[in-house]
Amino acid sequence: MGQATGATRTYGGVAAEDRRAARRSALMEAAFDLFGEGGATAVSKRAVCARARLNDRYFYESFADTDALLEAIVRDQTELVLEAVSAVLVQPGDLHAQIRAIAAISLEFLASDPRRAALVLGSRGSEVLQRARIDSAWALTDVIAAIGDGRTGGRSKANQLNRRVAAYGLVTGATEVIEAWLRGDIDTSPQHLADLVASLLAAAPAVTATLPTASTRRRTT
Repeated sequence: MGQATGATRTYGGVAAEDRRAARRSALMEAAFDLFGEGGATAVSKRAVCARARLNDRYFYESFADTDALLEAIVRDQTELVLEAVSAVLVQPGDLHAQIRAIAAISLEFLASDPRRAALVLGSRGSEVLQRARIDSAWALTDVIAAIGDGRTGGRSKANQLNRRVAAYGLVTGATEVIEAWLRGDIDTSPQHLADLVASLLAAAPAVTATLPTASTRRRTT
């Protein structure tokens, strides 16, 4: 039988699905480069396709618009850092040691690629990036909260809600501190900053203990 045709056709030994994945990756890399150089306004369909050396028609093969492309970049970077963080959770160690390792990994992740710092600092200027930023904060919140749940057995839904709310407040606060450091507002070493951020995140159990009993039902006035 001959090779498959249409969407599944193979060229040069590469399946259509793999070619699409390669084009999508090229578009994301091009957009990430452009964002790092000029922010969200630099990421246009024409500029991305030119940088990726792809015909415009391939853009819509993977993305509805540039907002969808930028959102995909944030989610991809979030998945990468969460994969690195997850590796810490399977290692033995006390709560603070694990959270210190998470903070160090997160800072190393940002420092290893200047485009990532640009993405963090530029996320407030775009509605889609701000939304993706919030989703990322909740994803890291769940990691921090899960550490506490694992040590307390989860106990009750009310306690889990308290722990998640406390963790979210501390994660977003730590993110603000990291942003200030990236802007140059805080003059300290990455190691010292990791210690500071870890101390903030490790405070979640203590903060939870001071919270009133949580209600899982939203109250209206």
